[in-house]
Amino acid sequence: MSNSNPLASLQKALSGGKTQKVLRFLMCLLGGTPYIGGAIGASATAWSEAEQTKVNSLIQDALRVQDERINEVDKKLVDVSGKQWVVAYVKFKPKSFQFVDSSNVSSLTDNGHLDFTINFMSALTSKFALQYFGSGEVKLESVEETRTSVRIRLLEPLPEVVTFLFFNLD
Repeated sequence: MSNSNPLASLQKALSGGKTQKVLRFLMCLLGGTPYIGGAIGASATAWSEAEQTKVNSLIQDALRVQDERINEVDKKLVDVSGKQWVVAYVKFKPKSFQFVDSSNVSSLTDNGHLDFTINFMSALTSKFALQYFGSGEVKLESVEETRTSVRIRLLEPLPEVVTFLFFNLD
């Protein structure tokens, strides 16, 4: 198993050799033999479980790498703010009201059930666009915008993490 490229390792494990599949098949057939068949069948099962454990580990590594790459993209979007394309950014967990990351956001206020206000450190221009996404579908009931804050009311079901980006249109 290679941690440097878990996707390639996963593809290799899933494509697996036909020889191993044939051997496991034959062991399962021999499992029906009286007396020693139980031991042969148990060996085939243990071998299959070991292979599945390796595949599960590779899938977890691939998902971890994917999460790391998503976080890198989030950081690059914040870095772009120096060019005034992205003028504000906030990432938080709405279920637990846990702040994850931000740029040009002074505070995030929990106004009650699924109602949040994003307050900016410096006012946005008169023309800006709001983009939002999450770890699952994000549904908004309403958005109230000013140059210094945006009040957002979310709808159930809530994703684990929600991100709001504010783009300068001037």
